[in-house]
Amino acid sequence: MIQIDTWMTELTDKLKALYEDRLMFIGLQGSYRRGEQHNESDIDAVVILDTLSFDDLTEYREALLTMPENDKACGFISGKQELINWPKHELFQFKQDTRPFYGTLHELLPDIEDKDVADSIEISAPGIYHLCGHTAVREPSNIDVIKSMYKGAFFILQALHYLRSGDYISKKKNCQKSCMTMNELYLM
Repeated sequence: MIQIDTWMTELTDKLKALYEDRLMFIGLQGSYRRGEQHNESDIDAVVILDTLSFDDLTEYREALLTMPENDKACGFISGKQELINWPKHELFQFKQDTRPFYGTLHELLPDIEDKDVADSIEISAPGIYHLCGHTAVREPSNIDVIKSMYKGAFFILQALHYLRSGDYISKKKNCQKSCMTMNELYLM
């Protein structure tokens, strides 16, 4: 299993040397950030530069190729302005679910308001509902789709719980104890 703090520190050192003062932020998202990783988990690194060019993407790919278990590296790379212009309803999860290793998101992201969190829920819930119906009819044995639905439902419940309580639950096992069920969500 990957020692994620060591891996992220090595990546941070490489990117600081590569991008120098253009590097604004490095963080970690996903299962490794939540401590729920398994042997097949991706490493969801977040990299924000002052601006992003195609050459930056090429250099980043080459840096990742020098990392151990680079086949698991994925995530998000962006320029600062692209992140500022990103839909705010998507930035709620991004902000809450990112562990910083270098820099801070606070200065890079616009303020996320309760309306943005509510928009996230309103936009995401119908997609999960549609996917549930589609899978039940067309692919009832497709475990990957079912896992994807579970993950999507977790994010919706996580946002709804935050909106109602102000408490962000970062791990699925904690959400099962504290968040409402999908049935309660549909009865709202």
